[in-house]
Amino acid sequence: MKCKKLLLFLTFVLISLVIPLVNAQPMRDNTSFCYNLNETSGTAAVSCRPGGFQATASADTQWVSGLIGNAYNNTDNNYTFIDTVANTNLDIQVMTLSVWVNMQNRTNNDNAYFISIGGRVLLSFSAISGNGVIGSFFDGGTRITASNFTPANDVWNLFTYVMDNDNDVQKLYINDTLIAESHYTGAAAYVTDRCVVVGGSGDDCNTFTDLQSPDAIIDMAYIFANYTLSQENVSRLYNDGIGKQWPYEPVAPPPETTFTITAKDEFDSVQLNNISITISNSSFTFN
Repeated sequence: MKCKKLLLFLTFVLISLVIPLVNAQPMRDNTSFCYNLNETSGTAAVSCRPGGFQATASADTQWVSGLIGNAYNNTDNNYTFIDTVANTNLDIQVMTLSVWVNMQNRTNNDNAYFISIGGRVLLSFSAISGNGVIGSFFDGGTRITASNFTPANDVWNLFTYVMDNDNDVQKLYINDTLIAESHYTGAAAYVTDRCVVVGGSGDDCNTFTDLQSPDAIIDMAYIFANYTLSQENVSRLYNDGIGKQWPYEPVAPPPETTFTITAKDEFDSVQLNNISITISNSSFTFN
């Protein structure tokens, strides 16, 4: 009888601990942006976040075949994709920028912006300096970069830049591989007039030039505001997340739970020792 009471007590405790592990999900800030760029014509790009910010492209925008469905064509260096976002929403210091890019001719891409916030935080490419793909932010005096990767022409790559001002670290991923990581001080120094741009700068939300527009096809652009993707989530984004599940949802690591189990019967209290417990998202074992 003692053993049966003990087993029932332990089962109740463990199941109650499994429930929060299964339901653990991160919250995304309402200034996050998500575009699968799957339009076929026109100048509107629909957000793939319910209730997300809609975007407006230039009148001569071209939509071409992309990685998944259609994509946004910057091949002729004439197109700038503008996100119509209130400036007050863009003082973001912790974020992840991620975008699929197919460079038609990388030698035409020098200081070319794939995606940027106010021209201050961006993913870009520098052909002349030899830095290749760059994830960087501007602190008001210098540009702090994580770089050093040169992709082949006419190949799809996922570029992901993580800026974590809480921990003063920035990371650059190419596909699912961490390419560069560095620590820094300071913060992104945004200008007054700023917006989110795919395929250009965003210093001035009304005036654009072709100088920072890439010679590339751009597909599926993401900005996770106030959220830094982990290595695991970048790998999911590259391998089986984006393009197959809309919208892409990062997975939070399970919380760590520390607990003590005490067994009681009608006579006394017994402290258990040498207990081995394994908890997963859907089951547990007790030895």
